[in-house]
Amino acid sequence: GDFGNRFMEITGTANNISISNMKIMEMDEKSVNGTYSGGGLYITCSGTVDLTSLYFYKCRCTVNGGSGGGGAIYVGSSASVNIYKSLFESNKNSRTHSSQDGGAICNTGTIHIENSLFYNNPHETSNGYDGVIVFKGGGDGTIVNSTITKSFNNTNGRIPIYVNGSGSTVTILNSILYGYPGGYDIRKNSTPTIKSINCIGYTGNVWDGTETNCYTTTDFGFSDLGSYDFSLASSSYCKDKGTSSIASPVSLTAPSDDFAGTTRSGNPDVGCYEDNSPTITTSA
Repeated sequence: GDFGNRFMEITGTANNISISNMKIMEMDEKSVNGTYSGGGLYITCSGTVDLTSLYFYKCRCTVNGGSGGGGAIYVGSSASVNIYKSLFESNKNSRTHSSQDGGAICNTGTIHIENSLFYNNPHETSNGYDGVIVFKGGGDGTIVNSTITKSFNNTNGRIPIYVNGSGSTVTILNSILYGYPGGYDIRKNSTPTIKSINCIGYTGNVWDGTETNCYTTTDFGFSDLGSYDFSLASSSYCKDKGTSSIASPVSLTAPSDDFAGTTRSGNPDVGCYEDNSPTITTSA
């Protein structure tokens, strides 16, 4: 903590690395080894890294220079990273370099995000790509049953997902993308391939890429947005609008439980939470 350094670098030929059940807070990349990226984790290994039940809080990139980004995590082009049931809160990228991207994550490799929650993760300058999660340099990824919102306390950090470059392919399933009203939920630069399936965005926002069974709303039906409680109220618009699996463009399956461990069944709810309020029926 105390913004003295980043938490960890995973480099070289490291493979089958697992990190779980940790809070990684108040870390800063501090231009370690001239990397300028990944305030919490800097992952450039040629293997696979699994991150489960991690809480990234107030990690940041603040030193100008070089390209990259990721207030919480930077993923290099050779790495494959899987993120499960993790929370990203109040991380930021405040660097002004033109190639610095991603308030929470900058991915140039391959990333899978599942059952995870992102809020208040701004990219605080007008340089680079103003996204919470940024795919660039041919970075690919899949996102399943996750909730990714704008920054509520900063006018930057407006875009949940930004995909930059014709070499990137991103598929998003059963996820809430809550961008700044009047802006973007997903933004692209150049001609990447972006496919959103059974997702919900904010009404009126631009949604780049192709959509299948997607919806928009001005009220997602969170339990208490003012207190950053993104669980779903019993009347939430997001209930039962997901799908249990897809076969293409890639094979993806909704997880069996949610961010909090609640079982998913039938048509899952959209986002990282599943509402388990009982259904009440009456008879005349």
